[in-house]
Amino acid sequence: MPAATAFVAKHLKVDNRIKPAIGALILAAMGFYYPSILGLGGYETQLAVAGGIALSLCVILLALKFAATVASFSFGFNGGVFGPSLFMGAMLGSAVGLIVQDSGADITSISLYALAGMGAMVAGVTGAVMSAIIVMIEMTDGVATARPLIFAVAFAYVVIYLASENSLLVRQLRSRGKNPWGKKN
Repeated sequence: MPAATAFVAKHLKVDNRIKPAIGALILAAMGFYYPSILGLGGYETQLAVAGGIALSLCVILLALKFAATVASFSFGFNGGVFGPSLFMGAMLGSAVGLIVQDSGADITSISLYALAGMGAMVAGVTGAVMSAIIVMIEMTDGVATARPLIFAVAFAYVVIYLASENSLLVRQLRSRGKNPWGKKN
C-alpha cells in the first residue's frame, strides 16, 4: 500500500490545491457503486465472517477498498489503517476460503478464513502481532480459533518482515524523517 501511494503521489502532476477535489471525485465515483468501501464496511465484513458473501464480491470489494485507501492517502486525505486492514483482511480471507471450498476441500468454516485474514492483515499493516492475535480472539469470544489465527498472523508478519523489515506505520514515520525508537537514523 505505501509503495502504491508513493507511486501515485510522485507521478501525479496536479496542483496541490486541486488534489483534494480530484481525490473526492474519484472516491465518490467508486463509492457511488460500492458505498461500503468509503467507510468501515461493517455489513460486508459481517457477511464475510458469517460466510455469506460471494467470491466475486470479495474480490471486487478488496480491490476497490485498496484503491480507495491508496487514493485517500495519495490525494492528501487523512485516515487510519486499522479499519481498512480489517475490511481487506476479511475480504481476502473469505476469498481464500471460498476458493479452497470450491476446489473440493472439506473445510469447517469460511468464517475462520475471514478471521485469519483479518488478523493477518492487521498484523502485517500495523506490525502489532500480539495485539492482532488478542483482538481476533476477543472478537470471536473464544480460543477455539486461536491456532489458525496465530499461524496466519505469524506468516503475514514474516512475509512483511522479509519484504520490508518494518510495518506500514514504521515506514510512514521514517518517510517523514522520524525514528519511532528515538534513535538517530
